[in-house]
Amino acid sequence: RAALERHGLRERTAALNAAAAALAREVAGERAFVAGDIGPTGRILEPYGDFEESAARGAFEEQAQALAEAEVDFFIVETMSAIEEALVAVAAAAVTGLPVVASMAFDPKGRTAFGVSPKQAAEGLGEAGAIVVGANCGTVSPAEMVEIIAEFRKATSLPLIAQPNAG
Repeated sequence: RAALERHGLRERTAALNAAAAALAREVAGERAFVAGDIGPTGRILEPYGDFEESAARGAFEEQAQALAEAEVDFFIVETMSAIEEALVAVAAAAVTGLPVVASMAFDPKGRTAFGVSPKQAAEGLGEAGAIVVGANCGTVSPAEMVEIIAEFRKATSLPLIAQPNAG
C-alpha cells in the first residue's frame, strides 16, 4: 500500500497483488511454487521516521491476505534493512498460516543500512515466524554473501537463503 500510494494506486493494493499471484500461478502451473513477495514500504517506522507501526502492520496484513487468498504457496519477505519493519512484515505474513521466508539486504561490512547484524536478523526473523532466513541483494559480492550467510548459520539452525543482487 505504501509503495503503491506514491503512484496513486493505494486503493488497488489487494487487486494488484491478487492479479500478480494469479498470473504467477497460471505460468507456474504445477511445475513450480508461487511466492508472495513482500518488500519494504520505503518509509521509516517511528520513532526514527514518521510511519506508524500500526500503519505498516495494516499495509503488510492487507498485502499478505490478498496474496494468501490468491493461493500463493508461501511468502518471501525480502530486501529489508530495518529489523523493526522486517519483524512487522514477517508477523503479518505468518498470521495467514502460510510458510514465511525472510531475508535482509547487507553491506560488505555485514550490516544492513540500519546496522542490523546477521545474528540479530536470524534471531529476530525466526522469533517473528520465519521458517527460512538469510540475505538478499544489498551491496555484497558473492564472497561477502558467503561470509554473511556463515554468520547466520552461527546464529540459527533454520534453513538459510542467499539471493544475489539483481545488479
